[in-house]
Formats: sequence, C-alpha cells, structure tokens
Amino acid sequence: MSEWTEKDFESYTQSDWELIKTVKQLADENLDNVKILTRANDIALAIFGMLCVRLRDNGEEGADDLGMSLQEYIGTVLANAKRKKEDDGWAAEYAKPIDQFIEYGKNKFGE
Repeated sequence: MSEWTEKDFESYTQSDWELIKTVKQLADENLDNVKILTRANDIALAIFGMLCVRLRDNGEEGADDLGMSLQEYIGTVLANAKRKKEDDGWAAEYAKPIDQFIEYGKNKFGE
C-alpha cells in the first residue's frame, strides 16, 4: 500500500490505531532486548488474529495485511536481536505500511 486513505482506514478503530502504534513503538525502543521483543511479538500475533477475525466477521476472506506487517516486522527485529545482527532491510520494508498507518492516524485522530 503506497499511502493510506480514508477508505483504507475505515475498517480500523482508534483503539486499533493506538494499540498498533504502541506495540510498534515498544519494539522500536527495544531493538536489542529479546525479552521485550518476544512479548511484543506475542502481542502482535494477538493483534493479527483479532484483525483477521474481524475481517471474517465482516464476510471477507484472507488475512489482514496491516496485522501481518506488524507481526512480520516485530518477528524480524526479534530474530535479528536473537542473532545479534543488523536489519537486512526486511524489517524496514515491513515497517513501511505500519508507519504510514500510524502517520495517517495522527492526522485522523489529531494526535
């Protein structure tokens, strides 16, 4: 997704936005802390599951792309922290839609 629009955002609530923003920030602030990243990854998996269930409840099939990006981002930085290696570019790639979502939400919710 190149840029978020109101239509893209309509299936997400302010609570979703705050939760995703907080979990991403938690990971970003603890890139070397395996214990915190493990917990953040667990939370990201739960968010992903919640968003996928919501899709199904709304009659849609597939997985929620944003939730998947969040989990893949945190999973990647966790794997990097465990191996003590630098970001090979994948974490940054997964972070792009999340960062765009967060930025769009700042404008939408006046944060």
